[in-house]
Amino acid sequence: MAAEVEAVDGTVEKFAGDAVMAAFGAPKAHEDHAERALHAALAMQRRLREAVDPRLSLRIGVNTGDVVVDRPHEGSWFVTGDAVNVAARLEQAAEPDGPSSASARSPRREARSNSASSERSRPKARNRPSSAVPC
Repeated sequence: MAAEVEAVDGTVEKFAGDAVMAAFGAPKAHEDHAERALHAALAMQRRLREAVDPRLSLRIGVNTGDVVVDRPHEGSWFVTGDAVNVAARLEQAAEPDGPSSASARSPRREARSNSASSERSRPKARNRPSSAVPC
């Protein structure tokens, strides 16, 4: 899965069990970072079906927003912030093989594109209203 992230110039921030946390636009900025994240998400789903086992599925959460990026030691990056926390909640709420996405930059557009899934529970952003809708 790391290869799918790196193929679109994303950075794997960490592995936690079977989860992959990746950042797009950090540490190297890209104006199309959100599109790159979605391309990587779709490529991961495709890779899992074709190369591993078509019976397996995965959940993906994609979010955009401001984050704090730090370099604790050579060769690694640390990314944190509300946008990261919302992405984690989106992943938890997502249906298998259906990426869940939101955007802090244009919540109305994201809400409209996800309106079909509005019946599902909304992930909660800590003490903040959330425009994120799981897919």
